[in-house]
This record gives sequence, C-alpha cells and structure tokens, in this order.
Amino acid sequence: MAIFTSLANLPDSKFYDDILRRFWMQPNQVVFLVIAYGASTSVQSLLNVRAGQFVRPVVLAAIIALQLMRNFPRRNMYNNMIVHRFALDQLSALPPHSIALCSGDLNYFPVLYLRSCERRRQDVLLLNTAMMKGEWFQAQQEFLSTPVVLPGRRYAPEVPHCDEHVYNLRCFLEANL
Repeated sequence: MAIFTSLANLPDSKFYDDILRRFWMQPNQVVFLVIAYGASTSVQSLLNVRAGQFVRPVVLAAIIALQLMRNFPRRNMYNNMIVHRFALDQLSALPPHSIALCSGDLNYFPVLYLRSCERRRQDVLLLNTAMMKGEWFQAQQEFLSTPVVLPGRRYAPEVPHCDEHVYNLRCFLEANL
C-alpha cells in the first residue's frame, strides 16, 4: 500500500491510507495476478497440453460460477435501502426553506440524489462544506442564483476572523440567519 500511496502524491497519514484502501483496488490486482498464474500453472501441470486446452476454460468457468453461486446471495444489495432511508430522515428533519450544510460523501450525495432525481424537498438548499472551500464555489452559486449569502470568496473553517476573502461558519450563519 505504501507504494500506491507514494504514487498518488498524497501526504503520509493514516487518514489518506484509509481512503486509498477504500477506493483503490490496485494492490489486490497484483495478488489476483499471482493467484491466476498459480492456478494456471497448477491446472497445466495436472493436465496434458491437449486436454488442457479444453478442460482449462471449463474448470475456470466452473470456479467462477461456484464463486458467484456461493457469494452472490450475501453480496446482493438490490433491496438495501439503508442509505436511502438515512437521506430521507435527514431531509424530513429539516424545517421548510432551510440551508443544509453537509460534510462528507455519505451526508451529501444521497440527499443530493433525493433532491435531483426524486425531486424531494426542493425547498431545501444543500451545500457541501468541502466544496465551499474552493475558489470557484462563490461564482458557481451566483451562476445558479442560489438564495444564499456567502460572506467571502472561500469558506475556511480554521480562520478566526472573516474578511472579503475568507469566512468561517460563524460569519456564514450570521449572514444567512
């Protein structure tokens, strides 16, 4: 994992290592290649060359089918509505015409899906605090004509005072309440 972290040019911290483990499957690809090579070599040594040309694909297809039959019922999330209900609970708890500040993927994207695709709670303004930190965010909100006041160009929760360049949560709330 350290090799892939260094190639990603990210700071060396447990936080980024956990993110890479969650989203990057490249280290597993190396393991899968080694397993495939070992399986191919084993099958080839057990069977002669002529029989192996026919039997090898059949054996590999049977292994894949066995894995699917064994694991698919446990992994099938077709009817899993936990995140959908979570997002509905978040939206239903908000008063009419409120501003929802979301931090993180799990809070933001399911609610965004409900608003954009299912057209639920169109009265709620949804803002992502991670995106608010971008220099482009203020121009985007002006382009979209959102009824929110951004007291500076960029959201910076770590700053103690606000000015025309940066603002913190206190200044944002004072401008919008």
